[in-house]
Amino acid sequence: MCHEIEKAYGWTGRILRVDLTQRTTFTESWDQSWIGGKGFGQWVLFNEEPVNVEEYDPGRMLIFSSGPLNGTIAPSCSRTNISSWNLITGGLSSSNVGGFFSSEMKYAGYDHILITGKANTPVYIHINNKQVQILDATHLWGKDTWETESTLRDHYSDPGLRVASIGPAGENRVRFACIIFERGRAAGWGGDGALMGAKNLKAIAVRGTNPIYVANPYEFLSAVKRAQEKLSKSAGVKTFRQGGSIGAIGGKYSPLIFRNYQDEFWDPAKVDLVTQKEFRDKYEKRRVGCFNCNIRCGRFYSIEKGRYAGLKMEGVQINALRGFGSNLDICSPAEIIKANAIANQYGLNLDGIASIAGWVFECFEKGIITEKDLGYPVRWGDIDSFIKLTEDITYRKGFGDILAEGIHRASRTIGKGSEKIAVLTKGMEINEGRMRSHRAWALGIMISPRGGGHLNGAPSFEGRLDDAKLGESVYGIPNINDATAYEHKAKLVVWTERLKMLVDMLGVCYFTSAWLGPLSLVFDDYCQLYSEATGDKKSTETLLSIAEKAINVGKAFNTLHAGFTREDDYPPSRLLAEPIKSGPFKGSLIDKRKWNQMLEEYYELHGWDKSTGLQTLGQLQELGLERVANRLAEKGWLTG
Repeated sequence: MCHEIEKAYGWTGRILRVDLTQRTTFTESWDQSWIGGKGFGQWVLFNEEPVNVEEYDPGRMLIFSSGPLNGTIAPSCSRTNISSWNLITGGLSSSNVGGFFSSEMKYAGYDHILITGKANTPVYIHINNKQVQILDATHLWGKDTWETESTLRDHYSDPGLRVASIGPAGENRVRFACIIFERGRAAGWGGDGALMGAKNLKAIAVRGTNPIYVANPYEFLSAVKRAQEKLSKSAGVKTFRQGGSIGAIGGKYSPLIFRNYQDEFWDPAKVDLVTQKEFRDKYEKRRVGCFNCNIRCGRFYSIEKGRYAGLKMEGVQINALRGFGSNLDICSPAEIIKANAIANQYGLNLDGIASIAGWVFECFEKGIITEKDLGYPVRWGDIDSFIKLTEDITYRKGFGDILAEGIHRASRTIGKGSEKIAVLTKGMEINEGRMRSHRAWALGIMISPRGGGHLNGAPSFEGRLDDAKLGESVYGIPNINDATAYEHKAKLVVWTERLKMLVDMLGVCYFTSAWLGPLSLVFDDYCQLYSEATGDKKSTETLLSIAEKAINVGKAFNTLHAGFTREDDYPPSRLLAEPIKSGPFKGSLIDKRKWNQMLEEYYELHGWDKSTGLQTLGQLQELGLERVANRLAEKGWLTG
C-alpha cells in the first residue's frame, strides 16, 4: 500500500511502516501539525501503543523520527528521536541521538520509521530510497555493534551506510540495552535495544539520495546565517567546541558523583588525572561532529600503548566520565575510554551500566552482595571488576541475570537493605551530579517523563552565569545564579522543558540552544528556521503551544501505562537524608518541605492538579487535547 504524497518542504511527507511479523512495508502520509521528532513519536505512541500487554508483545512499537530541519543546512540538525514503551519504568521511553541517521532517513524519503511485530528469525532492515527489504540477520546475531556495522558496510561496499544496531545486550534482553548508531552514539533510555532484540531485529541500515526541499531558500539561508553568527558568539558553544562536555571537569563546576552517591565531590587530585587536557594530550586524535555541526563536541581517541593498545573510539562525554570515573573511583583516562567502548560494543546504556556497577560495588562493600554471589570480588577503582561484571550482565551469566533486570528489580530480588542505597527515579537509574545542591537541576531530573536524566527539564546554567541580568532576560527568573534556592526554580524547569521539546521536534541539537548559554539560540531563532524551511508561518507562541501539547501527551502516556502520580516526582531517599560530605556544597541536601512547594508550583505552571500531579480537564481542553482527556477520564485518571 502506498499513498502518493505531494511535494513537501522541510519534511518528506512520508512514514515508512514496517511489520516484522508479516514482513511487509508500506508508506503513508502523516499529521505534520505535530512538527516531527519527539512530538510526533509520542502522539503515535499515545494512540497506537497497546495497554496492559506482555512486556515484549509483538504489538509494541519502535518509532524512529526526524524533524523538519534534519537534512538541511540548519545548524547541527543531526538528531534522531526514538519513542517506545519503557521497559524499565513501564511508561514512556524517548531517546534522542546524534550522528547522521536522521538525515539519511530523510534522503531515503522518510520522516519516520514505525516498526511493529516480531520476526520469527533474526533480521535486519535495509533501506535504499524506495527499496525496503527485511533480510536475514542470522550471520549478524551474536556480533557486537561495531562488528555489525562493519559487516553491513562491507557487504554493501558502502562506508557511508548509516547503521543503527544492537549488541549482545539487546539480543539477551538486558533491560537497559540501547541502540547504537555509527559505533559511538547511543539511544540509551528505556531499553530500546532489548525491545529490538525481542523483535529479532538486529539492525536498520539506511542509504538515501533524494533531496530535501525548503520553502523559501534565500530566507532560510539568511536565518541559518543569523543563527550561525549568534552561535559564534556563545561562550557555551566555545567551551564545548574546545573541550567537549568533559571540558567542565576540573573547575569549580564539576558535576560528579562519588561511589554510588555516597558523596557528590571527588578528590581534586583524582580529578586532575581525568581532565579534558589529560584526554587530549594522551589520546585525542581529532575532533568529530554530527551532521552539519560546527560545534564538533566529539573526540576521536586512540590508545597506542599499554594494556588497551589498539583501541580506537569516539567519546568520552561527561556522563561517561562521571559514571565510569568518579562514580566507580576510576581515575585512568585509558580505563574510562575502555569502559565507554565496552558499553558501546555490547549495546548498553552507559548511564545504566555505570549506575548498576556503582550500586553493586557499594552492596559488595557493605556485604549485601558477596564474592559467593558473583564468583569474584569487586572493588572501587578496579576496571577489571567492572569489565567482568559487565560481561556477566550482558550475557546474563550467573548473578548477572538478576542484575540485567536493572537496580529496581534486582534490589527487590536481593533485599537485605540494597533498596536503601538504590538511587532511582520512577524505577530508573540516575547518573547525574549536583542533585543535592542545584534545585532546578534536581527537579528537572525527577520530573523527567522517561525517568532519570537531565535532558528534559534540567537547566544547565543554574548557578553558573556571570551576568545575572542577562540570565534573567533570557531565562525569566531573577535568581538563576543561586543554585541552592528553591524559589522561581519551577518556572525555570518549565521553560527548559518547552525548549527541549521544541528542539527535539525540529531535529536539532540541544547544544545549539540557550540550554548551553544565554547567547545561544532561543525560541524565536528556531521559529524562523522552521518557518522558512517549511513555509508554515507559525508564530513562536504557536510552536511553544505545540511543545506544551507534546509534554502533556507524554505525561498522559505515563499515567495510562505506568500510573505515575505526584509520588513518582520525589527524589530518592538518599538525596533527602544524606548530605554532601565535602566540597563547596558540603552539608547540602534536598529539603522535602521546600521540594513540595517547588513541585506544586511546577504543577500549577503546567495547569495540573497540585495535590495529585494529575492532568485536569480544563487544561487539556484548552490545549485542544480532548482525545487525551477522554482516555484519561475513562480510566479515572483525570481531575477537574
